[in-house]
Amino acid sequence: MTTTPLRVLMVEDSEMDAELLLRELRHNGYDVTHERVQTADTLRAALQHDVWDIIISDYSMPQFDTLGALAVLAETGLDIPFIIVSGTIGEEMAVQTLHAGATDFLLKGKLSRLRASIEQRLRDRAARRAQSEAEQALRASELRFSRLCESGTVGITVADDSGRIVEANEAFVGML
Repeated sequence: MTTTPLRVLMVEDSEMDAELLLRELRHNGYDVTHERVQTADTLRAALQHDVWDIIISDYSMPQFDTLGALAVLAETGLDIPFIIVSGTIGEEMAVQTLHAGATDFLLKGKLSRLRASIEQRLRDRAARRAQSEAEQALRASELRFSRLCESGTVGITVADDSGRIVEANEAFVGML
């Protein structure tokens, strides 16, 4: 069976729960590289020193919680899918965390959706990145076209369907 590499940043206070999650990830075909953090400072450090595919977080821990972790992630501006895996989160809190930036939540006792959730979150991120790259390429192309038109010595105009001129470069204006 082939495995898929997956870099997981775990926000989890229980070593035993982290091991169970790692076992589930490996069972689902992932070759997992991971780090476990329990505080805002260790989360910040992990986000600065490494690249992560996904963050999996417990909801509540003695010194830290999901909302705090989401705030730290938001500070960085990084686009990393954030999945909550918890046995203590209620429906209202789950909705609150989704509004705060979490991308999914699963109950610890029901991890059958874990692989599907991870794959969907990674596809969503890939689509966002492709959209962003396409938008950047379009802006760059528009800028190059604009510079070309404005710096040319040939008069250039753009007309609407009725033949009315709606844009003209400086060379065309000078010709008139």
